Amino acid sequence: MNFLFIVPRTMGYAVYPTGVAYVAASLKAHGYNTFGLNLFYEDDIDTAIKKKVGSCNIDVVCMGGLSREYSKIEEIVLSLRKIEKRVVIIIGGGLLSTEPELIMENIDIDIGVIGEGEVTICELADALKNKTDLNIINGIIFRDSIINISTPALLNNGKLIKTQARKEMLNIDDIPYPDYELLGFGTDPASIVSLAIVASRSCPYSCTFCYHPSGTKYRQRSLDSIFNEIDYWVKKYVNLKEIGLYDELFARDKKRLMGFCKRMKTYENLICSGLQLRVDDVDEEIIAQLKDIGVREISYGLESADNNILKSMNKHITIEQIEKALEITHRAGILIQGNFIFGDVEETMETASNTISWWLKHPQYRINLGPIQTFPGTKLYEHAVKNGIISNKVQFLQGMCPTVNVSKLSESEFERLLETLTALVGLHETVPTERIYSYTPDGKISLSYKCGVCGGSMLVDGFNIIDIRSHPCPYCKSFIRFNKETFFARGSITSGIIDTLIDCHFSVYAERNKKIAIWGTKEKADYLMYHSANLRSCVSMVVDTYNLTTDDKGNEIGKVFWGHTVLSPNSLIMEQEVDCILIASVANRARIADVIKNTYKLRAEIIDI
Repeated sequence: MNFLFIVPRTMGYAVYPTGVAYVAASLKAHGYNTFGLNLFYEDDIDTAIKKKVGSCNIDVVCMGGLSREYSKIEEIVLSLRKIEKRVVIIIGGGLLSTEPELIMENIDIDIGVIGEGEVTICELADALKNKTDLNIINGIIFRDSIINISTPALLNNGKLIKTQARKEMLNIDDIPYPDYELLGFGTDPASIVSLAIVASRSCPYSCTFCYHPSGTKYRQRSLDSIFNEIDYWVKKYVNLKEIGLYDELFARDKKRLMGFCKRMKTYENLICSGLQLRVDDVDEEIIAQLKDIGVREISYGLESADNNILKSMNKHITIEQIEKALEITHRAGILIQGNFIFGDVEETMETASNTISWWLKHPQYRINLGPIQTFPGTKLYEHAVKNGIISNKVQFLQGMCPTVNVSKLSESEFERLLETLTALVGLHETVPTERIYSYTPDGKISLSYKCGVCGGSMLVDGFNIIDIRSHPCPYCKSFIRFNKETFFARGSITSGIIDTLIDCHFSVYAERNKKIAIWGTKEKADYLMYHSANLRSCVSMVVDTYNLTTDDKGNEIGKVFWGHTVLSPNSLIMEQEVDCILIASVANRARIADVIKNTYKLRAEIIDI
């Protein structure tokens, strides 16, 4: 039997589909043929699915996703039913696990996997292959019309059967490593420089806004298991320089953390760049050890600076513990990632003001601000449904789980609070540039600027003038975000330098009459085109994946960008006279390069500055 794992295109950039990659790897290790289709890399969903299902003779399609991905998954299911009704469709992940009956009743799928899927998918594959009873498989929901693989399922055709809950896997050391290549990642091993390692599963706490599809029992991997995986990736990806850890309670076992740090120090060219910790678990010794192994950023679950709200959220921490952890981390020069989320069920104008006041007094920590989100499976969601705040569950899912007011604030007060948060976020975004001292033809600049938090002045070398985003202040350790609109404003102090630098870079291509295709139409592309007459003279086509429509001839086209009609990236395959492809994307550079070289198999020179 042949199984296809599909990753929905849910964002404007590619993300590692960790959960699906683990399930696919487990099924492959169980002896089944597995194929992957990452729709992030596809322009036309129907065409991509039809081609993959047909060419690989697919019997079963598997997908996973979170609640916000409801509409994307529904779209894929509708496409599958039009293309090949005989395939069995299996859905898992948080979307299905939170509301199994609701999802099965509203999306035309055959089987739902509730909770962890690695063991379940293998048992399902055996049952479908051997046409045995699905009732004996724990942790699934299915229609009784699923008799064998040749029987198509129709919406609401058959009674829903939900089996006994599956127990959480206690030993997570033996799960096969995630199969990222199957899903379009790492096909060019040299392009992988960072990777995330899942070091544990779930969490023993029950914060009111949080849901864990993997269960409620916290389970850690052994250090031997973690480092065996690290060694595997280091050998596979020769340019791997840093790893990040997925473990919400990594410092809960201090002995384990210290052992991890000791073993990380044995790697010459590998650091652990970031991880997650609770504020009540850290001390100065832990932070010092993490700094020593290269940790640049720690993510903390903060949520509020008001103890009453923290208690209501069931966080089991206090503002005093938050202050201690952030002070230690900041003093060590490690960046802090954290959020204050507003709108808990006990939130009032007074509690919100307490958190905002604390935030204003501590700008050095760069804490993000935003509204609390109400996701299915959480206590907040139960409260919202019970009190009629969410009256239509399906519409809520189709709307990607929009922000709702579950607090004690009136609707007008809640709206004013959201407006206040939006205004406050902008306070930390501007850094005045004083002077650019030097620049080189490859786009590097030496830059003097003032910190927007402490006012300290500094000189920094080696910035890429196109991709400049942020920099840690050496004085107050604040993570400074540059306002690119100000920094790159046409007519600004940098304008003449940018003109010279960029145009000099593309003069070589113009002299050789090279034809350049640009991939991307956002800010970076506009900067380059505006500042280089040489580039404008070389550009023969522009491609992008966004906002494309179909013309009368069935061609995908978009807006006009600098005199060129934007086409689908697939047009690059048909265009034989392009000498170079300029990647004008900031966030997806490595992914686009991978598609050009390994998916499209083009020999054109890739320009990435």
